[in-house]
Amino acid sequence: MNIPELRTLGGHGARLILDALAIGETTINRQSAASRLGSSLGSTDQTLRRLVRSGWLSRAGKGIYLIQPAELGSEATPDGEAYSRLAVSEPEAVVGYGTAAFLWNLTTQLRHEIIAVSPKRSWTRELGPVTLRRIQRPVHEISVEVVEKNVRGCRVRLFSIERTTLDCLHRPDLCGGMDEVAQIVRAASRKWDWAKVTKLLAASYDTVTRQRLGYFLDRSSNQIPEAFRAWLIESIPKSARAYLEPGRRGRYDKIWKVIA
Repeated sequence: MNIPELRTLGGHGARLILDALAIGETTINRQSAASRLGSSLGSTDQTLRRLVRSGWLSRAGKGIYLIQPAELGSEATPDGEAYSRLAVSEPEAVVGYGTAAFLWNLTTQLRHEIIAVSPKRSWTRELGPVTLRRIQRPVHEISVEVVEKNVRGCRVRLFSIERTTLDCLHRPDLCGGMDEVAQIVRAASRKWDWAKVTKLLAASYDTVTRQRLGYFLDRSSNQIPEAFRAWLIESIPKSARAYLEPGRRGRYDKIWKVIA
């Protein structure tokens, strides 16, 4: 049985954290910490490591630490380090797909992988129990429908609820599969700005994404604007045919032209 590590605070750690919080700082760097404590860099490193282990700090880059606020509770959060790294050392990255769906409360699926989109090359890194995955996309794709949200005490950039849903429809493999997408659409469509959804679909997404959206909307219990539904049907070419999920056989839906 794993016993969570309590966020205790004492000695040099208390002085460092409380002084920083008192003046509104959200990050601590190694050199300023040593100066504030009047300690050597080696001694300061030991203090900083203890604060990371106890959940008061998260590593956000080389020599940079992000303060995890006291209101997060008495236990260190396992994904705090990953969000801290994004907030401080990956300022251009945007959280998307299944991770953004979770942050928008569109799914209850526990995320052990934090997915972010960035103009930098793709990579995957293990940060304790959490995997941080960066997916490369062009800058012009990343800048559309980006908002900020407070996550684990960090200001994190993520895609809007409308774009998050459409991205999940486009890439179900990045949000838990097609069954999870159905749940995401059902939850999101209660909160949407339908004009935003229309604009996004018209500007970007492929026909299959539109077919999937229409199919799932018809099977939700939510009220769908008739004008939007009519526009969506009209936007799908008469010759379009697709599987709802590749390789998954089923009945043909004449309205949305999908086999589901």
